[in-house]
Amino acid sequence: LPISPMVQRGRAVGGQTSAPPMLTPQRQANPLCSRASTSASGVPQTPISSQLESNKWLKDTVTQLQPEPRPELLEFFGACHDNPAEPIKQQLQEHCQRVEEHLSKVMEISCDVEDLILLSRKLYYKMLLAFLQAEQQRLNVNDFSKLLSNRAFHCSLLACCMEAVFAANSVDEAAFPAVLDLLDLHAFDFAKVIESFVKTEPRLPHHLRAHFADVEAKILELLAWADGSPLHALMSEYDAASEATATPGPKRA
Repeated sequence: LPISPMVQRGRAVGGQTSAPPMLTPQRQANPLCSRASTSASGVPQTPISSQLESNKWLKDTVTQLQPEPRPELLEFFGACHDNPAEPIKQQLQEHCQRVEEHLSKVMEISCDVEDLILLSRKLYYKMLLAFLQAEQQRLNVNDFSKLLSNRAFHCSLLACCMEAVFAANSVDEAAFPAVLDLLDLHAFDFAKVIESFVKTEPRLPHHLRAHFADVEAKILELLAWADGSPLHALMSEYDAASEATATPGPKRA
């Protein structure tokens, strides 16, 4: 499945590239584009009510979970050629520790940092399971060895979870793009997971949907084009493929 089309030099970049796939197909309406300041019930929201709604969502959907894989997720791990449970756990621990150490230095109350990281870990495992279940239903397969061995995917998913938790708690010390810097994650790789993250959690509050819309806009407008971004390599591949199809000989996709 192609990533969302982008535009450069006046032409779309998408369907013909060799870009890594998204987890979910593109939709007719992007859930990130709805920016009306109303709650799910249609009641106009204030900044305070938006914040309360986001905190309630975290409490209702995340707080009671365990910060470890559920049995259903372990079944997906077991269906892989090489069980990825331990590498995933180790990578998650390293990333969370790095962010926690940084926030503990810049935030006044360190115990709050532990709670935020714990919520992020819980949300990560919840969303990883939801992603795999959605893909299982769509593709009718159980073996996701390639996806589950992709470090950029796991890092991007964790970044989405941290963004949701930090935004819900108004953690200014972790304002975007701080998480990307702390996780050493390319903004372009992060952007490929955002839309799937929002779709996979249909109860995500408006406040957080708007936050992710703002994040995606910043990435597409600026950060995706930074030096070292994977986007440049994809653009080169696209140009090479376009030139190949314009010359005599076998056509290339």
